[in-house]
Amino acid sequence: MEEIIFTYIGLDESIISFLQEKVVTKEYIAECQIVRNVEEFLKIVEKLPPLILYDLDRPSLNIKTLLYILKEHEHYPLIISISQEISKLPEQEYIFFIPKSLLTKPGNLVAILSFTQQNKDRIGKIFYTWDYQAEFLNHIPLGMYRTKANGEFIFANKELLNILEVPDFETLMSMRASQFYVNPMEREFWVYNIINQKIVRNFEFRLKTYKGNIKWIRNNARGIFQKGELLYIEGFLEDITEIKLHQEREKLQSEKALSQRLLLMELFKHRGYYLEDLTGSYKELLLRCADALTADRVGIWTSKDENVFTCEVLYDREHKQFISESDFNFSKHFKYLNTLNQGIQISVQNVLEDSRLSELIDSYLIPAKIKTLIDTPIFVRDILWGILKVEYKEEYPINREDEWFCHVIGFYISNLIESVNEIKAKEEAKNYLSKIEKAYDEAIGLISKIVEERDPYTAGHQKKVALIAKAIAQEMGYSVKEANKIYIAGMLHDIGKLYVPAEILTKPAKLNPIEFELVKIHPQKGYETLKSMEYLQDIAEIIYQHHERLDGSGYPRGLKEPEILPEAKILAVADVVEAMLAHRPYRPRLKVEDVFMYLEKEKGKLFDTAVVEALKKIYNLKIAEITNSSNE
Repeated sequence: MEEIIFTYIGLDESIISFLQEKVVTKEYIAECQIVRNVEEFLKIVEKLPPLILYDLDRPSLNIKTLLYILKEHEHYPLIISISQEISKLPEQEYIFFIPKSLLTKPGNLVAILSFTQQNKDRIGKIFYTWDYQAEFLNHIPLGMYRTKANGEFIFANKELLNILEVPDFETLMSMRASQFYVNPMEREFWVYNIINQKIVRNFEFRLKTYKGNIKWIRNNARGIFQKGELLYIEGFLEDITEIKLHQEREKLQSEKALSQRLLLMELFKHRGYYLEDLTGSYKELLLRCADALTADRVGIWTSKDENVFTCEVLYDREHKQFISESDFNFSKHFKYLNTLNQGIQISVQNVLEDSRLSELIDSYLIPAKIKTLIDTPIFVRDILWGILKVEYKEEYPINREDEWFCHVIGFYISNLIESVNEIKAKEEAKNYLSKIEKAYDEAIGLISKIVEERDPYTAGHQKKVALIAKAIAQEMGYSVKEANKIYIAGMLHDIGKLYVPAEILTKPAKLNPIEFELVKIHPQKGYETLKSMEYLQDIAEIIYQHHERLDGSGYPRGLKEPEILPEAKILAVADVVEAMLAHRPYRPRLKVEDVFMYLEKEKGKLFDTAVVEALKKIYNLKIAEITNSSNE
């Protein structure tokens, strides 16, 4: 006959008197330990039997204290709560319930004790597994829940409290799910989908937290039904606020970049209109640029003499009006103006962190409440004519699209001025058209100059490549128009280097593999920069391919001979020849015979044979003079 020991935690004397009497069957003798306080429980907890009867009506130990002690001692007995009323059952994990009326019948007690004794090892393992799962559920990065169909909460993990910003489980259990919806109709729609689809995935809605904050939430849930009626809804909530904000920022940035490109296309298309009245053109140009850049202020300062820059026009976007501003004097703002005079754009997210702006802090930036700026020099005939100033009163995350846009607007203004000067000097329409064409060429040259200012070690490289490529094209029988297109591609072939970090371009040593991978993005970036301009689309594709090789070993797409444009093959040879015959900080200029030996070895493999032969044929006549010229 086996002895069974179990524990009663309570103060009900009628139950105690019943349990203190030993229950004897053919197989078992059952004996009960009575626990009237915490001290008594602690004495027996190390040798705790597998069954605890917990009296809900008159407990001698708080249920939370009981569970805490059990967890600390790593004991997982079967806890059965007993009460006269089922309504007293607490919402607590791992507690089972039977009415007292059933317990006081010896047969029922014997059945419970027998089952517990026979399965005591399994019960411990089951409860250990459940406890482990509960810990897991409380630490996964998703808010788990179970609600009734009316929105009343039944279960929630800790992450759900974090998402909803609810202080504790008790508070959450007193609320309904609909209280957290910004738009309650969205929950009705969601419940409708649960009823009809059983499972709803990736339902996104705006949620208002307990603290009043708005979040974006993704909800995945399923319905639990009984006889066709929805009883419960259970699922996971994921906080996707940051994802939504990022998507919104990406969308706004994409829309802004598109508006900038469309504006540039329109400006070049209707260039003649802006030539008629420069003062009026400045105002319209700044007004539209302020919108395209979402800037607070956009202005043009011009040099009236060698020392002073005067505010020509300044648009305040917030107040929708043109205002005046103070002058810049070289003697007072030498560091700032000297930087611009070198052709360097000053693009600063926090004006207090850039020493080049130290002279402007007290006199200009703080009084005007400027936090972020993009100041772009405007050159006319290689002289600093003025400054395009773009200003923000809150810190603004500047990107390369904004900087590039300001560069283009700067040389657009420069070309307007030069074109107006030329138009005034020429009365005939024929001369007018030729000067417009020249202005276009100069614009191409200015873009090339902007690229080379970021890479002083290769200054003049693009111009020389353009001249070499044009000479080869002419030798191979290309028309004047086609040869000029190749020349323009040469002038712009490295425009994508605007997206390569300056410290890599100016490194006075050979690049490591990681740095070279960054440089290799420039053909694609050059293509992306120019492809939106209709009159440069053919040139954009040539630039995209100028580092491709016949055997497919080039970059960025690994194109092979039949896929590469003839113009790109010419540009590839011109680019390599100029680079090899130029001095670099990490190597001297190569000998002409060594360059020809390399081309002879690689023709038909890397480089087009006809292009190499054309180059060799005219080298002494045309190419030598180009490669031996200075970088000016």
